[in-house]
Amino acid sequence: INFLQKPQSHLSIFFNFKILVMKLLKKFTPAVFALLFATLYACDCGDESPTTVYSSSKINTIVTGTVWKVSQYSDANADKTSNYNGYTFSFTNTVLTASNSNQTATANWSVTDSNPTADLISDLNFTLDFSAPELFSVWSADWQILQKSSTQIKLKNENSSTGAIRYLTFAKN
Repeated sequence: INFLQKPQSHLSIFFNFKILVMKLLKKFTPAVFALLFATLYACDCGDESPTTVYSSSKINTIVTGTVWKVSQYSDANADKTSNYNGYTFSFTNTVLTASNSNQTATANWSVTDSNPTADLISDLNFTLDFSAPELFSVWSADWQILQKSSTQIKLKNENSSTGAIRYLTFAKN
């Protein structure tokens, strides 16, 4: 270090810093933009993004006109999915038909929105009303919609008297 050298002016320091920053930006800008792009588009935000609009008519459109199966059913932490193996479920505007090679059962169903102006999934109730057989009548209740997509509807019901929680998931067959 030469202590006798004249110190650099503030302007000279600024220009040297500016040149250094420009060189760094030229060198790393493509990598920074590639990383930013990859981060933004690698996000699998699914149907549950904050901008998703939830409505009873949207749920009706998803479930009607296609065949579904039960991919998961649990009652108070007991997995009972296998009880529904072999059954298919078809929704029309107001009727749900469950059938296998031995029997057919029907139920009334609906989706209601307790707060239509908010468009929140938590405001939607998926109601099932089977009168028989018991295999399905245990589902007769108002279910909260936890998740929905074009291929799956996940429902939750809490028994008001026992507190037992049930989960029912329909998946496209």
